[in-house]
Amino acid sequence: MNYPIEGWNTFRIDELASVIMGQSPGGETINEAGDGLSFVQGKADLGMVFAQPKQYTSDPKRISEPGEILLTVRAPVGYVCKNNIRLAIGRGISSLAEIDNSNFLYYALQQWQKKFLVLEQGTTFTEINQREIKRLRIPAPESIVERKKISGLLEAVDNLIYKTYETIDQAQQLKKALMQHLLSGRLKPDGTWRKSDEFYVDEKFGLVPIDWQVMKLKDFGRFTNGINFKADQMGTGKLFVNLDDIFRSKIIDCSKLERVNVNNTQNLNLIPGDLVFVRSSVKLEGIGLPSLFTGHTEDIIFCGFVIRYRYDQEKVFPKFLLYLLLSEQYRRKTISLGQIAANTNISQKALGGLRIAIPKDYQEQEQIAYNLNQIDNFIEIKKYKITKIEKLKKSLLQNLLTGKIRVQTE
Repeated sequence: MNYPIEGWNTFRIDELASVIMGQSPGGETINEAGDGLSFVQGKADLGMVFAQPKQYTSDPKRISEPGEILLTVRAPVGYVCKNNIRLAIGRGISSLAEIDNSNFLYYALQQWQKKFLVLEQGTTFTEINQREIKRLRIPAPESIVERKKISGLLEAVDNLIYKTYETIDQAQQLKKALMQHLLSGRLKPDGTWRKSDEFYVDEKFGLVPIDWQVMKLKDFGRFTNGINFKADQMGTGKLFVNLDDIFRSKIIDCSKLERVNVNNTQNLNLIPGDLVFVRSSVKLEGIGLPSLFTGHTEDIIFCGFVIRYRYDQEKVFPKFLLYLLLSEQYRRKTISLGQIAANTNISQKALGGLRIAIPKDYQEQEQIAYNLNQIDNFIEIKKYKITKIEKLKKSLLQNLLTGKIRVQTE
């Protein structure tokens, strides 16, 4: 079938690759103990680049070889990744072995995923079969050299994205380690370690630096529950903090707040430095999660599923307290205070009784928060870089894989 660009044509997928449909092995052969061949069966087993199998099977029915393309054929259909190991594929996966080894098809499938979605919508069981995959047509250069040039450009962009993600992951691992050491006092903000004789033993808290103090949250602040309202009151009125705003970010993003029309809110306004906690959560791990309010030009209040904590900011540096309460140690302690019913809830009393260890020296709190914040800023810069590169990739997919922009083949 002709394509309206010289040197291009439309090809059926089976003209570009052989297609193998997966087949599920017996359930009794599937295991997580490493017995047999790695096994994938759906989108959950596909990673950003390669398959990420979590199970094995001792009786594989269909095999995908290294270098082939994995494609989901059951809802959600049309997602792809590369395969770099020999593995078994279940009914939710097909494996495509590209005939010319140009890697063009891998990117073409990303660009034309919507074609699979159309096929999926036309079926009862939201899946596509081998015949539909083979007959699907996509535009491609007739020249294998041009296909390889296109895939080479896109692969270079992908490599930049993957390396940036790796950098973010390394920074997050560094931050995790620093939080463990800085927020326990083992590591000083200047990078030196405290010696064993610089600690004392608190009978309930354990080892604490001599120049730190153990206190309860209620000792230097007070808690306030938010206001309840009905859904039909939303849309106009005051900006308010909801659960989603806390889950979204550790710093309240006021640009995403909704509005509610309520009265008697003079005692519910937030001021810079206030912490807001999740009071009620469907999931246990969400209970007591904190976020920091840093200020806004408008008055902002908070809903009844949220607890505000207002404390003495002359004794406790806001970002230090935020990092402390977000650390693994304190998240475990806070979650343990939740009361499980239909939802998991936490009370002002429970939060107020939470014991924390903090430096007596305010400057040390600031330095600890500064060190951790530097890593956060670095991570945010890298995330922003990824959004820019992914936009570039999307543009390249749209232009290179339709022939709107041609590559030099000589």
